[in-house]
Amino acid sequence: MIIANTIKRILYLLSRTPSNKAEQHRGPMPDKRAQDASHWPPDLPPPPLSPEASQYRKAHEAQRVPTDLLAPRLSPNSPDRRKAYSGPSTTTQPKPPISNVPSSVEYPATPYTRPTFVRASTKQILCLAYSRKYGGACIAGKELLSHGATGPWIRPISARDHEEVSRRECGLNDGSMPKPLDIVEVPILGHRPRDYQQENWLIDPRRPWKKLSSLPISSLPSWIDPVVTLWRNGFSSKSGSNDRIPAFIAASLRSSLCLIRVRSLTISVATSIYTGTKTLRGDFFYRGTNYDLRITDQKYENEFRQKSEGNYSLGPCLLTISLGEAFEGFAYKLIAAVIEL
Repeated sequence: MIIANTIKRILYLLSRTPSNKAEQHRGPMPDKRAQDASHWPPDLPPPPLSPEASQYRKAHEAQRVPTDLLAPRLSPNSPDRRKAYSGPSTTTQPKPPISNVPSSVEYPATPYTRPTFVRASTKQILCLAYSRKYGGACIAGKELLSHGATGPWIRPISARDHEEVSRRECGLNDGSMPKPLDIVEVPILGHRPRDYQQENWLIDPRRPWKKLSSLPISSLPSWIDPVVTLWRNGFSSKSGSNDRIPAFIAASLRSSLCLIRVRSLTISVATSIYTGTKTLRGDFFYRGTNYDLRITDQKYENEFRQKSEGNYSLGPCLLTISLGEAFEGFAYKLIAAVIEL
């Protein structure tokens, strides 16, 4: 009997031998015992796997999902399958208890809270600054109250990290950009004070800004702030004079904008050693104190960057001074707008 089985196996293997050389160069074949089951005699054990086929099967079984992770397959007529396809049950089943948690612990139901919606409003401001800030703009002005009085300072800000306003957001209905002396209607969402910048108001970016009219420059002196000094003095950078305040001191301040009048202003144009671009600084005296501050007024930056390096003198001016956000431990004073009289 053993000899007969051996002869049958040899004959079967000879019948499966490739008939030409092309089939011999196809490389190792995977295990095809399932395909050869119909040709293999049922009374013989399956043939041994070749080394290549064994390696292929081990790699295939390593990628197979364990059967205990698969959902059980239900027959079409099984009660469980009919129950699964009969729709959700009308009775509420109790949830299984959570492990490692005492049964005495009770979890209160989450109360329903009505969603709150912010009602947008508008503010009419007299624009007194349109300066550059992180690729966007920093706009500031004073509010026009309903009875014609002068209101507080307002700095429209965005929800970005540095709160700059993009050109698309502050573009006016006539296609222009805000400039000093424009009376603008700004859509806002709410008051967003930040440290000493108590004038910050968050804008509504979905609604456009509207230009209502302009204020004659002859009426502007009545808008000047009667400040004695520009916050705190005695702190200067390498290229300025009284141009910065330590952040821990600035934190105690309650304002960051003011409009002052100076008898003269000297604008210096120089190339920055850090950025390689021309920068503007303004030197002036106010109440007996000398100040040398950075100019961020976009109009004057575009104009004076076309000129050669040097100093340029201007006559009487109104200056909008802004106390910018803290940078490397200091809050810097900036000339946000220059209005020549």
